[in-house]
Amino acid sequence: MDRGAATELPERRPSLAPASLIAIAVAILVFGYFAWLIHTVMLDTRMRSQVSEGASIAEGYKAAVADYFAKNRSYPTNNRQAGTAQPGAISDKFVSSVTISNGVITVIYGNKADEHIAGRKLAFAPHPDGSGTQWTCNLAAGTNVENAKWLPNFCRH
Repeated sequence: MDRGAATELPERRPSLAPASLIAIAVAILVFGYFAWLIHTVMLDTRMRSQVSEGASIAEGYKAAVADYFAKNRSYPTNNRQAGTAQPGAISDKFVSSVTISNGVITVIYGNKADEHIAGRKLAFAPHPDGSGTQWTCNLAAGTNVENAKWLPNFCRH
């Protein structure tokens, strides 16, 4: 072995400059933020659609309760008295039942409803006035959906 011969060193690869690493980290953060934002917007849109479908189903029940009140000057105690389908008889893709109890209509979300609203309730309470029956969403504990921004516009006060 010749001591005077030059020894070959392995080829050295250029390393990334710190500025490049920072740029990559920032790009990952920006991408992650936009992915989260898109997911949130899509979730909100899907939830509003599902909650609104339950509110639409309640419209027929509201008419039945208002008619009953106009004829009897009291609210029906249950679905049968209001002349509507029994609680589990009307179900929808996102609604498992609609119940009337002393005039209050409660929509229970289920079936294929998203996990964020499955099992949750949206209640409509009647309030008579001189021109008929006005309705408010009952957002008391135990009857509200998870997020108020998912409610139909007339429920957000």
